[in-house]
Amino acid sequence: MNSATLRRAASISALTSVLLWIVLLLGIFIVGALTALAPDLMVRLAPLIVIPVFVVVAAFRSNRSDLGPRFMRIWIMLLACMLSLWPTYLSLKIGSAPSLDGRKLMMLAAVVIFVYLVVNRPAIRQALFFHGDTGTHLVSIITLAYIVLRYVSLHGSSFPVHAFIELTWNLIYYYFLYYFALACLRHPDCTSVVLRSFFWAMLLMAVLVVLEKIQGVNYLAMYAPGGSDFGAMQAISRLRDGVFRAQGTFEHPIALAEYASMVSGFSLAALLWARRMTGRLFALLVLMTSLAVNLASASRSGLVCAGAAMLLVFVLWMYRARKVQSLAGLFGRQVLVIGTLVGAVVLAAPVIWLLTQGRSTNEKLSSLARSEMLDRGVPSVIDNPFIGTGFGTAGQIAGHVGNGGLLTLDNHYLGIAIESGVPAVLLFTLSLLIPLLRAVQAVLSRPSPHAAFLAGAAGALAVLLIIRGTMWLSTNLAIGYLLAGLVMVFSRPVQSWAAEAVSTGKDRTAPGTHQASSRGMLRA
Repeated sequence: MNSATLRRAASISALTSVLLWIVLLLGIFIVGALTALAPDLMVRLAPLIVIPVFVVVAAFRSNRSDLGPRFMRIWIMLLACMLSLWPTYLSLKIGSAPSLDGRKLMMLAAVVIFVYLVVNRPAIRQALFFHGDTGTHLVSIITLAYIVLRYVSLHGSSFPVHAFIELTWNLIYYYFLYYFALACLRHPDCTSVVLRSFFWAMLLMAVLVVLEKIQGVNYLAMYAPGGSDFGAMQAISRLRDGVFRAQGTFEHPIALAEYASMVSGFSLAALLWARRMTGRLFALLVLMTSLAVNLASASRSGLVCAGAAMLLVFVLWMYRARKVQSLAGLFGRQVLVIGTLVGAVVLAAPVIWLLTQGRSTNEKLSSLARSEMLDRGVPSVIDNPFIGTGFGTAGQIAGHVGNGGLLTLDNHYLGIAIESGVPAVLLFTLSLLIPLLRAVQAVLSRPSPHAAFLAGAAGALAVLLIIRGTMWLSTNLAIGYLLAGLVMVFSRPVQSWAAEAVSTGKDRTAPGTHQASSRGMLRA
């Protein structure tokens, strides 16, 4: 290398250092100016400031190895347990900072790690972007498009800064988990770990529910922070026709019923696909427990959704593939599944009608309130079908004021249509419906070691889609998008948890094969 080349390299290095210092100083100036002009905003955004720091560090510490199985197993267990057991009404509130609960802190940690790994490891980028699966790309694009439309809906918000922060937290809390599962939760053990985590969480939840029913009070709720809508929500939701409704670790009994319905589908799948008697007995215990918890919530929607989830799981088990099916064989099984489901729904129609219309005066009033929400909300959707009226406006347009003075909207689809337009509703529905159909197709088309998980996930996603018509609470959507990501990974015809190595020549691992050694992988 001649002296001219050395001098040119030294000049480029010096120029790069100067530019980095300019960017750093400019960033400090901007943060300082915003802190002086809008201190409340900076306090709320403080948790997100750490992400650029990790991006810079990751860019200078490239690592060509993939994640290890221990890392993946630990994170799927932590996410499943946190989303199940941390009380949604318990949060840390300091000054004007946003309320932070264990779930949000866990999600923020996952976001930071995710961003670091995407920048730092080519294997993670390959698992996220270059997996070669058209269906996964489609769901990723649909979910991203839905997020964009939700941000577009900020145009009509009365408080755009507050709405932007709330929407960003929703992005971190719910939709991000789909991408996290694609990139970081690919080990074959992840499906069994998530099932065990949900099952043990359900048993622990049942203990809390039993105490609630016996004592008539949720002791965890006593530590909920004041000044929120939680107290008013409890006033209108905990008693119905003199019956105390359990809530467990969720802010509303219907959210508990939604979670219990999802676990019912998973436990039935584990029961039907189990090979050992101990596994069947444990799955049966969890199934009975989840149904009892559902009954303790006294939610009509929960009963309907539990029945739908178990019906779908049972039908998939009946027509599951015992060998790889041809297109004709797959089509025949799909026709049988659709016919069986339609027949079962027709037979159960009188019971479903009775539950939806209400058996008591209070239940009938609740159904009437939901009809009034539709009457008020549909004209707004017709007037603004494409971009909606703006984020946070659905409650004022179609909400119902209950006895506790709390404004509620009991229809997630209606709320999204009012705020972000009909296209956003279609994108949201497809982001969960496509993984559901993908799971169904995987069970019907070929044998899979993950068949029990895929069938249970199909039932859980069906629960999420059905119950969205009767509730606006989004708590369990985090579980839904986590399951959607896992389904897209483990429903592939040939699945390898180790991403193809981003290198050339002999270091490249062919997709669809397991690495012969885990040497060089991150051990967490």
